[in-house]
Amino acid sequence: MSIPQMRFVQKSIHQIPKVLRIVGYYGFIISKDILSKRSYGV
Repeated sequence: MSIPQMRFVQKSIHQIPKVLRIVGYYGFIISKDILSKRSYGV
């Protein structure tokens, strides 16, 4: 692997926690929304 590729990979790895946090946040909202609809029987 060349140096620019290494830098890109390192940068991508640093982005992963941010992406996971965003995905987890939206997943939580969506699942909560589905659960609340199901409990109301809509």
